[in-house]
Formats: sequence, structure tokens, C-alpha cells
Amino acid sequence: MTNILVYRGEGVSLESLQMAHRSIENFIDNSCHRVETIDAGDLKRGGWEQDCKLLVMPGGADLPYCAALNGEGNSKIKRFVEQGGAYFGICAGGYYGSNYVEFEKGTPLEVLGHRELGFFAGTARGCVYPGFQYGSTAGVRVVNINVSKSLKTNKLQQRQVSVYYNGGCCFETHQPFSLALSDQQQQQQQ
Repeated sequence: MTNILVYRGEGVSLESLQMAHRSIENFIDNSCHRVETIDAGDLKRGGWEQDCKLLVMPGGADLPYCAALNGEGNSKIKRFVEQGGAYFGICAGGYYGSNYVEFEKGTPLEVLGHRELGFFAGTARGCVYPGFQYGSTAGVRVVNINVSKSLKTNKLQQRQVSVYYNGGCCFETHQPFSLALSDQQQQQQQ
């Protein structure tokens, strides 16, 4: 059995932690994976990597993630991903995993700066939808996304999923890239 670890350190909103934990449990095969939490101290100490398949960084605020994990913690996360592990950033975790953050530029909530992980080489820019306020649901939206692969069966399966949104980013790059697969590529993955 492998672990899916959800970060619970400083900066993580309790609501996002609980939602991430519950949602992941609903989407995975519980006979193969166990969902647990991990804090900054345990993450930096290491040892979690050998049984972990996925590290989830939920929403909240990414500056406390930087304060707790820059240096040793991020080195462990990068090594984990380089050795085949997966990183899943939700909201603040998505910003945190990018090369550069541009959050609410020109407002009192502004956060700008480079991030050590840099899994996405471009800019995480947000908020995508207006109205975000820390500790509030003022900017909450239900957003529909298209999912093309089942997390349980690992097979292509087109469907739309409604997700909770509150302050998330879009990912921008100056390099051309494609998130779409051709029909032939989709058939090869089946």
C-alpha cells in the first residue's frame, strides 16, 4: 500500500485540508492507497518518500509554505518528484509549485516572487476570479472542469467535475505548450 500525503503545515487553511483529504479519498482506490497528512518537520526529516506516491499541497497561503520549506524541505520535495513521485498543488499549492507567483498584483493582497520548486516554468497568476479574501468565502465559485482520465482505473474517461474554487491561479508561459492529446495519443494510453 502506498501513501498519498496531504501537507498540513503553517499556511494551510483547515477547510482546504479537510476538502483535499476527503476528495482524494473519494477518487482513489482505498485498497491500494492510504491518505495521510504530513507537517513541515516530518517532510524535512524525510523517510516519507519511499512509501509515498503523491504529495498534495492544499490551499491557504503560500508564503508560510516558503518560510517552513525553503531549502531542505523543497530539496526533499524536488528529489521526490525527480525520482518518480507526483506533486499536486491545489490553490496556494499550485502557486507554490510554480516558478513565479503573481497573486493579486496591485492590491493590498499582492504577493510577487520566485519559488524554489519551479515545477511549472511559468507564472502562476491569480486570482482567476475576483472577490478572494483570506478567511472568507466571498470569492468562492463552483467551477466545472473536464477530466480525461480516471484516477481509479487510469483509463481515459471524459467527464465534467464540479470543483470548489477560492483564489486559485491560471498558469501562464511564454513557451508554446499543449494540454490536449491527439486521438492517436489517447488510443495509445488506453
